[in-house]
This record gives sequence, structure tokens and C-alpha cells, in this order.
Amino acid sequence: GQDCFIMKLDVNGFVLWGTYYGGTGNDRTTSLRYFFGALYLHGGTYSTAQIATPGAHKTALSGGEDAFIAKFDNLGCETNLFGKMVRPALCRGDSSGIAAVIITSTSGNPTFKWKTNPPQFNDTAVGLPGGVYEVVVSNSLGCLDSVKVVVTESVLVPSNMDVQICEGKSIWINGTEVKTAGKYNDTLKNSRGCDSIVIWNVLFVKQINHSFNVSICAGENAFFGNRILSATGTYYDTLLSFMGCDSFVTLYLDVLSSDTSSVKKLVCSDKPFYYKQTRIDSTGIYIFKERSYRGCDSILFMEVEFVECEGCLTPWIPNAFSPVKDGLNDFFRPLGNCPYQSYEFMIFNRWGEILFKTNDPFEAWDGNYLGIACCQGVYGWMLNYRYEQNTNRIKYGTVHLLRNGE
Repeated sequence: GQDCFIMKLDVNGFVLWGTYYGGTGNDRTTSLRYFFGALYLHGGTYSTAQIATPGAHKTALSGGEDAFIAKFDNLGCETNLFGKMVRPALCRGDSSGIAAVIITSTSGNPTFKWKTNPPQFNDTAVGLPGGVYEVVVSNSLGCLDSVKVVVTESVLVPSNMDVQICEGKSIWINGTEVKTAGKYNDTLKNSRGCDSIVIWNVLFVKQINHSFNVSICAGENAFFGNRILSATGTYYDTLLSFMGCDSFVTLYLDVLSSDTSSVKKLVCSDKPFYYKQTRIDSTGIYIFKERSYRGCDSILFMEVEFVECEGCLTPWIPNAFSPVKDGLNDFFRPLGNCPYQSYEFMIFNRWGEILFKTNDPFEAWDGNYLGIACCQGVYGWMLNYRYEQNTNRIKYGTVHLLRNGE
């Protein structure tokens, strides 16, 4: 089709150079302007190719005739020269990058010179590490231009990894055995085969110790690890914690023996006596299986005595006793012949401090307080009681504690 052309003449009218400009269709020129050392050609085109350069405002024909504008230097060369990175350097410091130069016209047999070491003379430069590279393009018409291309490379960003090791063990990092906590650098290969810096933050997990106190009743078993235990003692086991480290467990096992206790009951003979749904009709010693406060079996020996309750007398309370362990008057308590519905007996010193207290009519004071013998002297007492057929009664009095030689 029809192309545009430009010619430059010297002052004598001789042609210095000339060039065509056009594409695959008909092209026409409407104006030419010289501005700041460059020629600007304006016109219309029906060409669908070889007009627009890469990166132009519009690179495709819209249909019919479109306007165009082209820029030339003083030699008549198009100043549209573009460089691009084809591939970055895959690893930091290696020579795997590729750069290329793109020109809009091959007129004038272009040649290339890349400022690499050594120089390369194709439109594509290969084997490049990361950096900035300049290529100079010239042709037989004397056109000369250059462009710079940036080749990037992978940025070596260290990664941080936390690792926890059981106390007493070690880990190998970069060929070194690590036995103390801290930060350690290591160089690994990533998926592309490039060096990768890893910073290991090593922490050591301390040994975990647990201890347990367990009580079981005689005849029962305790399960500890893979053992069945039935004897009092201290037992040890090693387990794995949730992090896979050793965890030391100590078990203090106490096997509780069966408790035994005894009690004496005075019962009126004119009425039946029941103890936990068991009817007792005669004087004697009865054995009951109980549950202790610790939850174990205990044996209760109950001495039951049936007495005549008609005309029950007021309890007789001695006024002196001598707890010297001679078998005579060693203990002090109220004496009576009738069963109590309620009973409380207390001993006081002169300051009102309670030295002895009981709800058992058969339990007597031995003259001691907290395991220490009380001094000879006068002590107060109080008895709060009720017989089955009576209301509550309270009696007060004193008793003289006697000791030999005092």
C-alpha cells in the first residue's frame, strides 16, 4: 500500500538520508514538525501492524482510518527502543537472568552490544546476575540508541523457626550439636535450589515433676502406670508430656487399715433397743461393720447393758480423785445407773479454760491437759444431761485433784 517518507537535504539540496514509514495498509502524511531536536510525523493510517510501538497510547487499529504520530531523531531513526527482563536471576548471586531489547523496525540492519562482561551482541543477553544492564543499538543508517534493563534476583529473606527440645537432649544445626537455648543460623536449599537462611530459635523444655498423695483402704488396689499397688510406699514412674518430653511422677500411697472402736450403752429394760435397724433385746457385746470418716471399713464393738430405769437417781459425782496411776480413783466422771438421751461433761480451770469435754458417759478425765499432767488443785465441772423420761438438767460443781507429795 501507500507509505509515508521523510528526506533530509543539506544546504545545497543534496539528500543526506531518507526513510519510509508505514505499515501493512495505506498510510499518508498530513504534517511534519521539528521540535527540540526531534521530528514529529503526523498522518492517517489504514495499517493494522508496524505502526504502533510497544507501550504506545493505543496499539491497535480501531477500524477504518486512524490518526498516528511518530517521533524520529536527526538521523531519521525512530527513537522507540524498549528493554525488558525475560527472566530474573533465580538465586541471589547466580547468573541465570535474561534481558532483551525490542525495536519497532528492523530497517538498517540493527546491531546490538550489551555492556556485560564479556559483551554480548544479540538482542537477548543471557547468564546475567541481578543488576542494571545497558544495550546500545545501531544500524547501517547511522542510527544509535541505548536502553537500560533491570534484572532482579530473589531477595534472601531469613526465616525464623521455633524449635523446642526436651531438657537433657540436643539438636544438630548446620553441622553443630546444640545443647543450650539461643538463636542459631542455618543455610538450607529452597524448592528452587537456592540458598535459604533459617534462624532457629532453640528453647529447652524443663523436666516436669508431679507428685500425688493417694489413700486407699486395706484390701483395695491402686493403679499406677502398668502396676497394681496394694502396699503403703513411695512409687515412681516416667511418662511422656504433651510435648514428648519425660515427665516424672511420684506417688505417695497410704493404705489405711481398718479402724476399731468400742462403745458402751445403758438401755432401759422396758423398751426395745435398735441400732441401725438391728434390734437388740439382751445385754451383751455386739459387733457392727461401719464406714469410717475416711471411707474405709471399721469395726464397732458395742457393749449393751439393759437396766431398770424406774426411779433413776441423779448421777453421783465424786468431789476428789488422785490420778497417780495407783489403780485407786485414777479417773473422774459422773456415776449413774440409767441410760442418757443426751450427755455432755466438761472440766474447767480457774480461768474458765476447757480442759476436758466428752459426750460419752463412760469416758473419764485422767487429770491431764494436752498430754501434760495438771497441777493439784480445785477444778470446776459442768454436767448437762437428760434421761429418757426427763427434761434436760444441768449441774455444776468442783473437784479436788490430788497428787502425792503436793
